Amino acid sequence: MGNDIEHQKAISRARRTKQRARDRAIQIEHAIANIDKGIGLSSAKLLAILFNTTEKTIFCWSADDRHDFPRQVKLSSNMSRWENKKVKAYRDKLMEGNRYV
Repeated sequence: MGNDIEHQKAISRARRTKQRARDRAIQIEHAIANIDKGIGLSSAKLLAILFNTTEKTIFCWSADDRHDFPRQVKLSSNMSRWENKKVKAYRDKLMEGNRYV
């Protein structure tokens, strides 16, 4: 009987984990749709997913004057975001030139 309870708990945990993963994927899809529309702000974490790189690389691109990547907007001492309209323009420019980051 104890094994049945543990087994049910494990199944329940697995279902919750899958649901959280699905919810996160939907959140990412919506955030990327906002970039495509050019509305709102995005985090380095989301941009790293979008450009298939790391958060550190996003910050480096943003700080590098030789790179066309948009500059970050500091919302507080430890929070930065990027304007989606500028990210969209940058991404469109990359796609137009058919070059990769």
